[in-house]
Amino acid sequence: MDRNDPAVHLEGARRVLDAGIPILVMPEGALSGKPGDPTSLGRFKTGAARLACHCDVGIWPLALVGTDSVWPRSRRFPRFGINPLRRRHVLVLGDDKLIPVGGDAAADRERIRERMVKLLHEATELRSARCP
Repeated sequence: MDRNDPAVHLEGARRVLDAGIPILVMPEGALSGKPGDPTSLGRFKTGAARLACHCDVGIWPLALVGTDSVWPRSRRFPRFGINPLRRRHVLVLGDDKLIPVGGDAAADRERIRERMVKLLHEATELRSARCP
């Protein structure tokens, strides 16, 4: 995102969404949180909420748990070519409802964060039950 001219990217995103292509946004803007703690999150930014408001769409939250085995936070890039027999499971859990945005980016950001925390806890419990 070019913070000097966000309108260019917002309009590009609108065209992509209008074409029926979803956009994945990491609300923290980077890999963050505490290594080894899949439920820890960094500071959320308002970009996802502002983008959703601009494009008049809701946000579908997802939780990804177990990604440290593929992309540890200590590495700049993911580990490609990991032996599949040693790979741990990555669990993706989605919410059943879209989060509506109302134009107050800070309030929307907090609602997104609350849902993400809930999903991360649920995904962690599911992963623990399936991958002892």
